[in-house]
Amino acid sequence: MVVTYNTSPELIGIHTCAFNDDLTRMVVCNAKGRVQICHRLDHQQLWQATVDLPTRTKPAVTQVAWAHSTHGSVVACGSGNGLVTIWQQAPTLCGHDEEWIQRATLTESSKPINHLQFAPAQLGPQLAVASDDGYIRFYEASAALDADHWRLCNDLQATSHGGCKCLSWRPHTHGLPPMLVIGTMEAATVWYYRKAFADWAQAAVLDTGNQSVTSIDWAPGRTVELIAAATSAGVHIWSLKGKAHDLQVQQMECLSSNEETTLDCLPIAGHAWKVQFDRMGTLLATSAGDGDSSSVCVWEMNMSGQWCLSSRISEDPPDMNAGAMLE
Repeated sequence: MVVTYNTSPELIGIHTCAFNDDLTRMVVCNAKGRVQICHRLDHQQLWQATVDLPTRTKPAVTQVAWAHSTHGSVVACGSGNGLVTIWQQAPTLCGHDEEWIQRATLTESSKPINHLQFAPAQLGPQLAVASDDGYIRFYEASAALDADHWRLCNDLQATSHGGCKCLSWRPHTHGLPPMLVIGTMEAATVWYYRKAFADWAQAAVLDTGNQSVTSIDWAPGRTVELIAAATSAGVHIWSLKGKAHDLQVQQMECLSSNEETTLDCLPIAGHAWKVQFDRMGTLLATSAGDGDSSSVCVWEMNMSGQWCLSSRISEDPPDMNAGAMLE
């Protein structure tokens, strides 16, 4: 899906965004910390901003997340001073404007919030928050549809060097414990929840060559577990198998641009900023740039289990020799 977002001049420079379940609404945060709720126009790829959330924190909001619809229309915002706010859409009468109400303020961290993500719906109304102090904090609401009462229910220290930069929950599977992967300044680590001890334990370390992880994603819908991470050196992809307490990790092979040699990471030009699998876990989208140019690429795995380029959208002049380039 290609998104065209109509903004006023003062909103130029989108910092981050998050979608609801059916991709009909999104919450957008611009470079100045302004947060808006946007609706997709019927049968179009155009979006219209309908509500401004009055998030007046200083430093401004830098991260947003949208909860599963099971828990109502709930959005979380994280700011540069460690503050996390929870917002919920109020019941709206026909003909009245959409209204959002701030339901909770979470203040346990005093360091910048680098990422936040709601847990899979099956785990209930739960939010994981990655902070620059090296901790992941877990918050839960008192009831599935009650966004008024959130409390800190657990935490884990993923690193003591440089903070937690990003995280991704493992899609829920019945009979398996909750799991997530965390990106730090040095590597990525996989964790699982131990119900008997009410804590989180480290399951595996994913080597990124001591490169900082800027984005990470756990693929849904696959029998083989896949994790992708974006770093300044490129995008790494790993497969995982085994039980949570005894994971075996293998870094997957990637093909070079001419598909003649294999690499340890995807052949991306510039700094990799964002990675995300599709809902089936069969395609991987990446964004990268070095200041002068930027590109979005889609990758898929071939019959030999190697990841190769499927298509690319680039700001550069089209390369007529690149057969995978999108027009």
